[in-house]
Amino acid sequence: MALDAESFDLLLATVQRFVRERLVPAENHLEEHDEVPPAIVDEMKEMGLFGLTVPEEFGALFARLIKETPGGDTVRSDCLCLSVALLGELEGRAPAARRDGARTGQRVYCTGWPGESGAGLSLLIGALRDRSGQVSRPVRDRLIRRHQAPEPRVEAGVRLRRLASRRRAGLAMIDISDGLAHEADLIARASKVGIEIDAARLPVSPALNRLRDGSGADPVAFILHGGEDFELLFATELTLAQIQADFRRAGIDTPVHEIGRVVARRGVFFRGGDGRIRPLRHAGFEHFAQTPALDTGRRRGA
Repeated sequence: MALDAESFDLLLATVQRFVRERLVPAENHLEEHDEVPPAIVDEMKEMGLFGLTVPEEFGALFARLIKETPGGDTVRSDCLCLSVALLGELEGRAPAARRDGARTGQRVYCTGWPGESGAGLSLLIGALRDRSGQVSRPVRDRLIRRHQAPEPRVEAGVRLRRLASRRRAGLAMIDISDGLAHEADLIARASKVGIEIDAARLPVSPALNRLRDGSGADPVAFILHGGEDFELLFATELTLAQIQADFRRAGIDTPVHEIGRVVARRGVFFRGGDGRIRPLRHAGFEHFAQTPALDTGRRRGA
């Protein structure tokens, strides 16, 4: 939506007034009652403000709003911004792929090469150093590009939804925007199951291997907790061979990796190289939480 200068100034003034007159005073109510006044939530919906980048000083209020409001692109920032959301409809008769479709016994898969975006960010902000000179310029450029220009797996997601419907297989699916471990936790909670991830099956890209050789960074930390990859994480009864064959017929060259299974015990678990299974605590980014120190992956394991 394009706005002329006068309309934009009017919109900006309206938002600033709403923040000043409605959101700031609500901080006291939030602290006292541990809830956001429903009237404010309704007002924001009517004004279309659930696509905002929110100044950090108002973070506590918006953290609560996010918990109470489904969807939206409400994030933390040091300035006030506006964003645009696109709405659409599902094609065909295949049901939507949701987070709550995981069932005990299903296989767990991911697409592509998760972890590369997080590694690219670490290179960009100087958190990683190439001590041995083994990280070539092409490898560095690939990792940074994966962070700055990720490719959402839209076509792969559509094919998976249709394939599961044709095969009458269950499907739970989510994109990896805040770390594979974090997204696995969201599926597990929504489906009321457990997800067990096998370290030996995690896909380590050639670029992450080269980064490990040059910097000592552990690729597993980036794969589990990096985020901003926008790969797909999903659970289904479909076999890897069925998925790969369907992708080939559609001309989709996105790699698919089987990385674990759905179990009855609730939570997310990690099977290490020694065969031991332990709970996996996600460390993905959460807006309005205390900003964690960047994990450069030098610790081994999860």
